[in-house]
Amino acid sequence: MKYLSLIILVLALFIIGCGHYLEKNGSYTPPSLKNEPRLFYPMAAYENAYSGTPRVIIYINKDGIVEHAQILESSGIGVLDSAAVEYSKNFIFIPAKRNGEPVGSRMAMDIKFKLSNEKWDAESYVEDVNDLYEQIANANPDERNEIEKQIFKEHNEFVSKMKDLNNYNRFIGMVIQRDIYNEWKNVWNSWPLSFLLYHDFIQRFPDYSRLALVKEELKNSLKYNVQYIKSTTSQTRVSSIEKEILLSKIKKLVENKYPDMINDIGFDVKNDTLSVL
Repeated sequence: MKYLSLIILVLALFIIGCGHYLEKNGSYTPPSLKNEPRLFYPMAAYENAYSGTPRVIIYINKDGIVEHAQILESSGIGVLDSAAVEYSKNFIFIPAKRNGEPVGSRMAMDIKFKLSNEKWDAESYVEDVNDLYEQIANANPDERNEIEKQIFKEHNEFVSKMKDLNNYNRFIGMVIQRDIYNEWKNVWNSWPLSFLLYHDFIQRFPDYSRLALVKEELKNSLKYNVQYIKSTTSQTRVSSIEKEILLSKIKKLVENKYPDMINDIGFDVKNDTLSVL
């Protein structure tokens, strides 16, 4: 791997202006993004310091679901083009309307993959969080709440800035409780499981004064993690089975610990399968 340990990957989604919407007949309202999944930098591109901006054309049905996506203009780098297409498939839209009725539509988007020199150190994050765990043991109630607030802030920064997928879960494993680590270490494979940070926080600090915010971040991370796992193409039958085992395990966790989130994350409870909405 090239020397990218100090490089933060800045990922930005650029929607082409309204003039590029491809449906123009009648009284027409173009589609608009309702849900934008998290964009992870492809590992092969990260290792080779690739940057680029593929343009994708997206076909959206009348329910706002992406039915198909394909490259309109290549970035010149195959791995970025493929990542842009897979990423686009997970968008959820408010559908286009013609004469007030939802209709299928097409639109073009630029997906920008860019490397920057902003520095961020995951090892320092691990050290800081573990120091905070030690401090909280002897803290009074007011101090405890402030320390919990700082831990939550540290977790959010990790989720926002950590882009090294090879080591993502390794660093998570250094800050979560051993029982949670042991429960998940055999199934997380190469898929980033940021939700474990918030799950661990809730189990450690159930009386935190702003626990509702933590649960919201947990829900968002579950959505993003599940979307990413489902959109990753399995290369072998073994990896396909591993994916299904992991998704089932996540579903079981939500059912047992956070049943009020099932519908928000997109579990098809009736058919006992998982579907991201």
